[in-house]
Amino acid sequence: MSPRVMSAVIGFILLGALSSGCATTPAPAVAASPAASYGLRAANVDYLTASAAAPMGLPPGAQAGECYVRAVVPAQYDAVTEQVLKKGAASRIEVVPAQFQDVEERILVRPASTRLEAVPPVFEDVEEQVLVRPATTRLESIPATYTTATERVLVRAAYAVWKRSSELTATERAQQAVDPGAGDILCLVEVPAEYRTVTSEVLATPAATREIQVPAEYTKVKKTVLKTPAATREIQVPAEYETVTVRKMVTPARTTTVEIPAEYETVTRQVVKSTANTEWRGVLCDNNATPATLAGLQQSLRKAGFDPGRDDGKVDDQTMSSIRSFQKAKGLPLDEGRYINMATVKALSATP
Repeated sequence: MSPRVMSAVIGFILLGALSSGCATTPAPAVAASPAASYGLRAANVDYLTASAAAPMGLPPGAQAGECYVRAVVPAQYDAVTEQVLKKGAASRIEVVPAQFQDVEERILVRPASTRLEAVPPVFEDVEEQVLVRPATTRLESIPATYTTATERVLVRAAYAVWKRSSELTATERAQQAVDPGAGDILCLVEVPAEYRTVTSEVLATPAATREIQVPAEYTKVKKTVLKTPAATREIQVPAEYETVTVRKMVTPARTTTVEIPAEYETVTRQVVKSTANTEWRGVLCDNNATPATLAGLQQSLRKAGFDPGRDDGKVDDQTMSSIRSFQKAKGLPLDEGRYINMATVKALSATP
């Protein structure tokens, strides 16, 4: 195994370089493992002691014969639901029209008079205007007007994610200034925030009313009036009346205000619960595995419903595929190389 591959497996990556950008340091040469190959990727720290492990960048307490990888833990998010104002509260004015009622009135048609028996009086007909409906006013409503306003609402905040240099886009590779000869390394990539445009209606002019004058209505009534009295004996002639129907206002017009509540819209955005980071992860590899251990794991996979393809302690692509399916189904850490993390080994060992 080359020093470059060994560096990626054991995780000899400068911890200072993980905080910004990407950098690697070559791993020292190690002795070849005496173990036979079982299909896993070999990695050993036989030449290290517990006191030398920490300066080399390995996890504290690393023991000879153990295998480790530097794994990327993705960021975690929570969905947050918010109420966003879509249309503000307003009011409108409604007009209640005036109420009228028809009433009968008794009006004088012919006044009392006298007549003489000898010479009868002379009368003439005249016309007179009588008020039927008095002048009044009515209110006319003017509706409110609205304008449309837009607002940018944060949907997901900016965050950072670890990516391998082989997964970077051309733009991300240019931003990270990755050395083409550095190999496949980890890079911290900034992902910009996402926004959503929300449209709402805003009150421009409130509702109002205006007053309109309604003129009075009249009717013409003919009546007879005395032109010349009698010349002889006077005779009293009683007055005459006529009943007419007129329209009178009972209640005047008025206005009422109707309140219109505000309208809201529910918006869901993603909030970072924990940022992406890296961690040391103990793994099973050719150095610390035995055919009996691997055969036991294959049998546990088959009992759990994941076909490993074989039970002889040799690991091939089908065995690794069934292990990845088991990890996803049980919510275990996913390995990207040809290793098996210890959490998966414990879960399979506990499978009845």
